[in-house]
Amino acid sequence: LIFKRESIYRLLGDRPSNFRVVAVTRASDQMVNSSRTLSGDYPFWMTKAGMYYHNGQTSMLSPNARQIRDILEKADFSTCKAAENRDRLYFTCRMGNGACDDSIIIYDTQDRAYLLRNGFNVIDICSDDGKLYMINDKRFVYVWDESRTYDGDLINAYWKTPKTDLSAKTVTKALKTFYARGIGGVILIEWNVGGFVKSERYQMPENDMNIMRIPMQNEGRVFSFKLSNEAGSWFAVQGGVEVRFEMKEDG
Repeated sequence: LIFKRESIYRLLGDRPSNFRVVAVTRASDQMVNSSRTLSGDYPFWMTKAGMYYHNGQTSMLSPNARQIRDILEKADFSTCKAAENRDRLYFTCRMGNGACDDSIIIYDTQDRAYLLRNGFNVIDICSDDGKLYMINDKRFVYVWDESRTYDGDLINAYWKTPKTDLSAKTVTKALKTFYARGIGGVILIEWNVGGFVKSERYQMPENDMNIMRIPMQNEGRVFSFKLSNEAGSWFAVQGGVEVRFEMKEDG
């Protein structure tokens, strides 16, 4: 593959006498060479429009690229670095001009889900022997994901669901109970229903054989949830969450 500023070509043949250059796409989103990595024999690269890949015939935008459209709007990929490690793709980007405005967009090729990590500076990343390495602006080299802190700095983490009406816009949902299974420390659970936002502090169960049951209130047609850690504490939600609610049809 030959990547140009706004187009992609393929070089076909096994010797100069039969080389052919054919166009893959003549109008593509701009990318930088360092933003490309391999997963299997497919090349992947990140642009402002989302993650692209080449399937052997043509270049295509990832089917779930729109999942991170809000992140893509703010991100700068002009110095993007990419790497692959244990079925995950890593792409660096800048989210602003201040200190610790660097971020890493992680794509899990098995779960087909994205994760955003930030709160640090990153100059480059690479993968070797099943580990991901990162170098920061002070020229320190770090091993990725082998600690629950960023070199001693607490990690502020959260999991936020999209706003949803459950494809039932005419139905009012009255939240009753929130159920979750997991382990860890103290978490903050915030729910937004019908524009009413409430946040409560809870202790995660001691082991994953227990279910956390939290009563809720308020109703609306649209709702969302956000689970956050407290003071860098660690938690893991296993098997997702479930919410019991009552539905009220328009009369």
